[in-house]
Amino acid sequence: MSSVERDKPDEPFAQEDEDVERLEMGFDHAEFFRLFPRVVPDGKITYDGLIVTVVWSELGQRLKVVLSDAKTREIGRLRIPYLNVALIFSGFSEDEHREFMVGFRRAFQKGGG
Repeated sequence: MSSVERDKPDEPFAQEDEDVERLEMGFDHAEFFRLFPRVVPDGKITYDGLIVTVVWSELGQRLKVVLSDAKTREIGRLRIPYLNVALIFSGFSEDEHREFMVGFRRAFQKGGG
């Protein structure tokens, strides 16, 4: 479901010293943009089309989120929106990266149980 690449990211927006995590998320753009600020209440968010950048200047950290175009998965008559999402971390320790992802997944969790 997700992977972290620490050596040579092939994400076109990533630098050599950045960690990239890729996710497939069952959301459309509107829902993603509505929920995302909950994940980073203390960061400065900048939107540029399908690229979202969050900066915590006092910590020297930056997160760049690159969203794919909207996609739809069809299962019979059911149509489920989804996005491919790349999260590009700069200035995060492994523990900070992991802690961020726990909160990220919690904020975007759907369903109960």
